[in-house]
Amino acid sequence: MLFPTVANQHAVDALKQYIGFRDNMNSPWEVRTIQSGDEPKYVPGARDYGNGLQFDNSLMDSYQHAINELANKNIGKNNFSHYPMVATMGVHTLDMDPNAIF
Repeated sequence: MLFPTVANQHAVDALKQYIGFRDNMNSPWEVRTIQSGDEPKYVPGARDYGNGLQFDNSLMDSYQHAINELANKNIGKNNFSHYPMVATMGVHTLDMDPNAIF
């Protein structure tokens, strides 16, 4: 395994201190520290109000995007290839098994 998709534990712990809000399922999100009276919900499919923040399968997608960008910049697009073991085109990140191997 070249790049395991694991979030830094310090980042996981720090993320638990924040809550997110948005209007009508739109971006950008308003993110702030959790305050007294907040009741963050950690549920699949984010809501507009009171989302607890956590890492999900999109972290792997971010890692792969960063690797592609670095490889393109440093060695050129014609000098490397990417062969995913699992195709996830059209699959929402919440529908993917968090323990799947990619």
